[in-house]
Amino acid sequence: MSVPTKVDASGAIVEFKDEAGKIVRRFLFDIERRMKTSLTGPKSGKQYRRRGKTRQGKPRYHRASAPGEAPATDSGFLLNGIRARMQSKTVGVITIAAPYALWLEEGTRFMKPRPYIRPAIDGAIERVNKGFNQ
Repeated sequence: MSVPTKVDASGAIVEFKDEAGKIVRRFLFDIERRMKTSLTGPKSGKQYRRRGKTRQGKPRYHRASAPGEAPATDSGFLLNGIRARMQSKTVGVITIAAPYALWLEEGTRFMKPRPYIRPAIDGAIERVNKGFNQ
């Protein structure tokens, strides 16, 4: 990553915003990727029989996540509802459409947490810190 080289103040500010925007964008989309990857990985929770049958006429099953693992994908609603976007050159936002997303992350009185947001953020921060410290 280059450091601004212009001497005049107005040019340096623009160049700095461009560089900062690149960092924010990489960070933002790294978090999105980490969240989605954690949801699709293998799980070790209970296996449940689902309604309906497969195309081959066999029963359908779902392997849930164990407490402490990222949630297991079933319908794909949580996974497909995760969206990262840039609001401006230096501001990014991640939205999660599933109304139950925070319950999975933090748990409820009926279910232990299945964290996937905080680990994604922590991993992205670690990656940024390694890049800056080289």
